[in-house]
Amino acid sequence: MMLVVQFTHFLGMSLWIGGALVAIMLAIKAEGESVEVKASVARMLAQVHTLVIAAGALLTVATGVVWIMMLVQGGQSEASATPGVWIMEAAGLVAGVLVLLVAVPAAVKLGGLAVPMDDGKMLPAFDYYHKRLVRVSSVALALAVLSLFTGVVL
Repeated sequence: MMLVVQFTHFLGMSLWIGGALVAIMLAIKAEGESVEVKASVARMLAQVHTLVIAAGALLTVATGVVWIMMLVQGGQSEASATPGVWIMEAAGLVAGVLVLLVAVPAAVKLGGLAVPMDDGKMLPAFDYYHKRLVRVSSVALALAVLSLFTGVVL
């Protein structure tokens, strides 16, 4: 059972961090493009966030909680009491909450607002949600990588 939980945890992390990196690359590449291309990329980003990043974050957080509970129940609570594990748990949990409760809803809203207007610009709210998504996703990705680093190195 422990191996299944660990595998699922690492699979979730791969989806989450990999999806976030792909989303960043897509967003950067779309910067110099036409409004129509930017709108199309924003709709794709909404899909990446809901189907890949959110699924990865949910799997990672859920299996992380299960993994810690299994360690405690198995009498290995000292393994979960090291500073590296505490940082990993806290950073991962905060990152997961940011992704699931802020970034994904912002991405979905951004995808819905991705409609070019007649004057060749996007709707005014598009910029607000775009900036919000960039900020929150950047912080969540940094925390996810910190969590991964501390879990492996410390």
